[in-house]
Amino acid sequence: PPRQAEREEGKRRATQGTRERKMSLRKAVSGATRLPIYFPNMLLNAMPLDKAGLDAVAKGLMPPQLKFRVVPSVGKLEIKNYLKTIYGLDVKRVHTANYQGKKKTIRTKSRIIYYRKPDYKSVTVELNQ
Repeated sequence: PPRQAEREEGKRRATQGTRERKMSLRKAVSGATRLPIYFPNMLLNAMPLDKAGLDAVAKGLMPPQLKFRVVPSVGKLEIKNYLKTIYGLDVKRVHTANYQGKKKTIRTKSRIIYYRKPDYKSVTVELNQ
């Protein structure tokens, strides 16, 4: 089968180019001893501080608790590691609670439209003082 041989030759050429690029990247980075940096694919929405947190900020201290809203697929360890590596926070404990999005209804003259807000996870982070 000559066509199969041509396909295999094409695949070999395609992978050879990427192999050469990887080798040149390794040569360029070989002198560096830094670890690779991974950027998380999550969004932390900060919620307003409670009274104790506002009092601590007024005194120039870090609040004892922080609250966030995230997508439900994010885990506790991901949140803890994210806050530790990106912001340098010393996290003591992470509490999470899953919530369903609210169901809404819009009534117009001709029809009724139902929709739902997205689900979310509420995260409370306790910090070491």
